[in-house]
Amino acid sequence: MHQEKRFKTKNGFCHILYDKLVLTQQGDISNPTPEPPRHKIILLIAVYFAGLLGFYYYAYDAYSQGKIFWAVITALVGSSFIWGIVNMRNVSYLSEIKRRTIKKVVFKKGIKGFSEARFDIFFEDQNGKIKKRWILLNGNPKDDSAEVEQAVKILKEEGLLR
Repeated sequence: MHQEKRFKTKNGFCHILYDKLVLTQQGDISNPTPEPPRHKIILLIAVYFAGLLGFYYYAYDAYSQGKIFWAVITALVGSSFIWGIVNMRNVSYLSEIKRRTIKKVVFKKGIKGFSEARFDIFFEDQNGKIKKRWILLNGNPKDDSAEVEQAVKILKEEGLLR
């Protein structure tokens, strides 16, 4: 039987068992991280949408006043909200993922001062749809973070990361 392996994440721990991945906050595998309520996810998307509308309004206002440069800049910033909404479309917040449903694991290096390193776990849900679960890591590989290197090593040993 395989031994449990785990690594530290930004919000707790990721436990890798022979049949599943379990995300916990305190490191106790019997107490997995709770899934956020659906209304909080909808609220987050609504905030993104409100930001999108606000920036596009200011872009239109600047354009109507002849300030083309500011209109373009404001529209580009507003467009980043579209990217955020589209990127969140298939995100899941499950705390347990069966290994047999995992399709692929992708490691994304963080950009120093801008984003954290993370794993994107692509898996099939009970409805047959491909979902994505982000596992944010502590540190940044550009800072030679030992925790990030350890997490990558564990996922490679387990055959999840190629």
